[in-house]
Amino acid sequence: MKLKELDHHCGVLCELIIKGTEYFIDRVEWKQPLINLKIASGLKSLDYDATRFDDSIGWCGLADIMTDHQEVLERKLVLELCRFHFIWSSLEAAMDVAVPLRFLTKPLGKVNKTCSFIKSKANIGIKFDSYLRELGYLEELLTEDSFYSGIFEEIEMPEHVDIFGKGIFLAYKLRNRLAHGALDIPITMQEEEEHLDADIVGSLSRLALFTIQFLAIVDLETDFPYFSWSGIDMPIRLALTNIQDDIHAEDVYPEHDVPFIISKRN
Repeated sequence: MKLKELDHHCGVLCELIIKGTEYFIDRVEWKQPLINLKIASGLKSLDYDATRFDDSIGWCGLADIMTDHQEVLERKLVLELCRFHFIWSSLEAAMDVAVPLRFLTKPLGKVNKTCSFIKSKANIGIKFDSYLRELGYLEELLTEDSFYSGIFEEIEMPEHVDIFGKGIFLAYKLRNRLAHGALDIPITMQEEEEHLDADIVGSLSRLALFTIQFLAIVDLETDFPYFSWSGIDMPIRLALTNIQDDIHAEDVYPEHDVPFIISKRN
């Protein structure tokens, strides 16, 4: 199943939760996560100039060619890191909303507690195939020869992290390096550049979005069992596990009520 682009995914998820909660009736706490999602959805490009203050440009043609390749790499990577920042901010705000206080003991840390909470919900049967496919895609990317794949080498999953917590546990490693100034910028390979590092960041952003969707289902399902997607009311689980796919709402929920039309007799 083809996925929407990340910015589109952010935008439709934001709108779905706004409308699904009837514009935050009794659930105003979900406004904060969605503020950051809306910002992430608006990012189309960045005005990035790596050589803006570089006086060495123009002295060596071969060096300038390498610099041009490096700027292409950095421009794509910086855009993905910027989007990741706002998506992660949205996820942390969603954690504050959805994870009950009784989980704020051990293991230490907001992400660890959220992973523990997600694992505790394994018996509620949320079917989320897109998440599983994206996690598989990320794990495949991490086996390739890329700069950022080294960040995730030899990471062991703690006991409190199940498969639906693994995505944000891995994303947390990237977030920590970004937040603490330890995330280096890869150097261009120049020939046949694949930009896998930007793809890794994009996949981690996607998994963070999927985790927001999972938390929204758990937190909102009792109060709002049905969400409206493109004018079609459907179970919240169907809406929030399919909104990221490049698909129409009626294809997800074909048994929705169809308006009764009286046909004209000839």
